[in-house]
Amino acid sequence: MHKRLINTLAMMIAAGSLSLSAFTLPPQARSQETPQPCEIALLNAENRIEQGRDIIVEIDIRDGSERYPDHPDGRPTIILLGLDGNAADSVMVSPVFQKAIASEIINSCNSVGAVTL
Repeated sequence: MHKRLINTLAMMIAAGSLSLSAFTLPPQARSQETPQPCEIALLNAENRIEQGRDIIVEIDIRDGSERYPDHPDGRPTIILLGLDGNAADSVMVSPVFQKAIASEIINSCNSVGAVTL
């Protein structure tokens, strides 16, 4: 009897948690099938920029719907990579490196339409 009650309560709690998370997650998080590739791309970008350089990367994620009205369909998010340190200029004078970083993020993040450094 107690085992059945505990199993029933566990199922109710699990079902409630699932439905609650579906309503509390922001729309961008719900629309992404797997956020993991995006998180990995952001960490890779940060690591690639900081590795071997006197630099700190700060990642800012913004909804660019209003500031970026002509964004690609379904990609209103803007990723801002703030660079601070003595080596920031070395990253900023390398358009090839910047493009490689931005391309990886855009290809891995379903809602990202722009990356700025």
